Amino acid sequence: MKILVAEDDDVNIIVYTRMLSKLGHEITLARNGKEAFEASKVENFDLILMDINMPLMDGIESTHLIRKSTLNTSTSIYAITATTTDIVLAQAGKRTFDRILMKPISFMALKELTNTQKETCLETTWHSPATN
Repeated sequence: MKILVAEDDDVNIIVYTRMLSKLGHEITLARNGKEAFEASKVENFDLILMDINMPLMDGIESTHLIRKSTLNTSTSIYAITATTTDIVLAQAGKRTFDRILMKPISFMALKELTNTQKETCLETTWHSPATN
Protein backbone atom coordinates (compact mmCIF):
# COMPACT_ATOMS: atom_id res chain seq x y z
CA MET A 1 0.00 0.00 0.00
CA LYS A 2 1.02 3.60 -0.51
CA ILE A 3 0.97 5.31 2.87
CA LEU A 4 1.51 8.98 3.68
CA VAL A 5 2.98 9.42 7.15
CA ALA A 6 2.67 12.95 8.55
CA GLU A 7 4.87 13.17 11.63
CA ASP A 8 7.34 15.75 12.95
CA ASP A 9 9.08 13.74 15.70
CA ASP A 10 12.34 12.14 14.49
CA VAL A 11 12.05 9.07 16.72
CA ASN A 12 8.46 8.39 15.63
CA ILE A 13 9.47 8.84 11.97
CA ILE A 14 12.15 6.16 12.36
CA VAL A 15 9.77 3.81 14.16
CA TYR A 16 6.89 4.22 11.69
CA THR A 17 9.06 3.98 8.57
CA ARG A 18 10.85 0.86 9.83
CA MET A 19 7.62 -0.87 10.81
CA LEU A 20 5.76 0.05 7.63
CA SER A 21 8.75 -0.86 5.43
CA LYS A 22 9.01 -4.22 7.18
CA LEU A 23 5.34 -4.77 6.32
CA GLY A 24 6.10 -4.04 2.65
CA HIS A 25 4.41 -0.66 2.31
CA GLU A 26 5.56 2.28 0.21
CA ILE A 27 5.98 5.33 2.47
CA THR A 28 5.89 9.03 1.73
CA LEU A 29 6.95 11.21 4.63
CA ALA A 30 5.64 14.67 5.51
CA ARG A 31 7.18 16.50 8.47
CA ASN A 32 4.23 18.83 9.01
CA GLY A 33 0.61 19.29 7.99
CA LYS A 34 1.49 21.62 5.12
CA GLU A 35 3.81 19.03 3.57
CA ALA A 36 1.12 16.37 4.04
CA PHE A 37 -1.44 18.49 2.24
CA GLU A 38 1.00 19.27 -0.60
CA ALA A 39 1.85 15.56 -1.00
CA SER A 40 -1.86 14.66 -1.05
CA LYS A 41 -2.44 17.02 -3.98
CA VAL A 42 -0.04 15.16 -6.28
CA GLU A 43 -0.25 11.52 -5.22
CA ASN A 44 -3.10 9.19 -4.37
CA PHE A 45 -2.57 7.24 -1.14
CA ASP A 46 -4.23 4.12 0.25
CA LEU A 47 -3.87 5.37 3.82
CA ILE A 48 -2.75 8.54 5.59
CA LEU A 49 -1.35 8.45 9.13
CA MET A 50 -1.66 12.01 10.45
CA ASP A 51 -0.05 13.30 13.62
CA ILE A 52 -2.27 15.92 15.26
CA ASN A 53 0.30 18.31 16.73
CA MET A 54 2.78 19.46 14.07
CA PRO A 55 4.44 22.74 13.13
CA LEU A 56 3.27 25.07 10.32
CA MET A 57 -0.09 23.31 10.00
CA ASP A 58 -1.61 20.82 12.42
CA GLY A 59 -3.10 17.50 11.42
CA ILE A 60 -6.67 18.67 11.84
CA GLU A 61 -6.32 21.59 9.43
CA SER A 62 -4.34 19.46 6.99
CA THR A 63 -7.02 16.76 7.05
CA HIS A 64 -9.77 19.32 6.40
CA LEU A 65 -7.85 20.58 3.35
CA ILE A 66 -7.20 17.05 2.07
CA ARG A 67 -10.91 16.21 2.37
CA LYS A 68 -11.75 19.30 0.25
CA SER A 69 -9.14 18.64 -2.45
CA THR A 70 -9.49 16.55 -5.60
CA LEU A 71 -7.24 13.62 -4.65
CA ASN A 72 -7.50 11.52 -1.49
CA THR A 73 -10.99 12.76 -0.60
CA SER A 74 -12.05 9.23 0.29
CA THR A 75 -8.67 7.98 1.55
CA SER A 76 -8.79 6.79 5.15
CA ILE A 77 -7.00 9.23 7.44
CA TYR A 78 -6.01 7.95 10.86
CA ALA A 79 -5.15 10.51 13.53
CA ILE A 80 -2.08 9.76 15.60
CA THR A 81 -1.96 11.37 19.02
CA ALA A 82 -0.38 10.97 22.43
CA THR A 83 -3.33 12.54 24.24
CA THR A 84 -7.09 12.28 23.96
CA THR A 85 -7.88 15.95 24.11
CA ASP A 86 -11.41 17.21 23.66
CA ILE A 87 -10.59 18.81 20.30
CA VAL A 88 -9.29 15.54 18.83
CA LEU A 89 -12.33 13.62 19.99
CA ALA A 90 -14.64 16.38 18.72
CA GLN A 91 -12.95 16.37 15.31
CA ALA A 92 -13.20 12.58 15.10
CA GLY A 93 -16.90 12.91 15.83
CA LYS A 94 -17.23 15.22 12.84
CA ARG A 95 -15.70 12.52 10.64
CA THR A 96 -12.51 14.46 10.14
CA PHE A 97 -10.58 11.29 10.94
CA ASP A 98 -11.59 7.74 10.19
CA ARG A 99 -9.86 6.48 13.29
CA ILE A 100 -7.78 7.72 16.23
CA LEU A 101 -4.58 5.86 17.09
CA MET A 102 -2.90 6.39 20.43
CA LYS A 103 0.88 6.67 20.64
CA PRO A 104 2.89 4.56 20.99
CA ILE A 105 1.65 2.31 18.19
CA SER A 106 2.81 -1.29 18.43
CA PHE A 107 4.05 -3.28 15.44
CA MET A 108 1.16 -5.74 15.78
CA ALA A 109 -1.44 -2.95 15.91
CA LEU A 110 0.07 -1.30 12.83
CA LYS A 111 0.17 -4.64 11.02
CA GLU A 112 -3.49 -5.31 11.84
CA LEU A 113 -4.75 -1.91 10.78
CA THR A 114 -2.77 -1.88 7.52
CA ASN A 115 -4.00 -5.39 6.68
CA THR A 116 -7.58 -4.29 7.33
CA GLN A 117 -7.05 -1.15 5.26
CA LYS A 118 -5.48 -3.16 2.42
CA GLU A 119 -8.56 -5.41 2.31
CA THR A 120 -10.80 -2.32 2.19
CA CYS A 121 -8.75 -0.84 -0.67
CA LEU A 122 -9.00 -4.09 -2.64
CA GLU A 123 -12.76 -4.25 -2.12
CA THR A 124 -13.30 -0.69 -3.33
CA THR A 125 -11.04 -0.98 -6.39
CA TRP A 126 -12.35 -4.32 -7.66
CA HIS A 127 -14.77 -4.07 -10.54
CA SER A 128 -16.68 -6.93 -12.07
CA PRO A 129 -16.00 -7.55 -15.75
CA ALA A 130 -18.47 -5.99 -18.14
CA THR A 131 -20.85 -8.38 -19.78
CA ASN A 132 -21.94 -7.95 -23.37
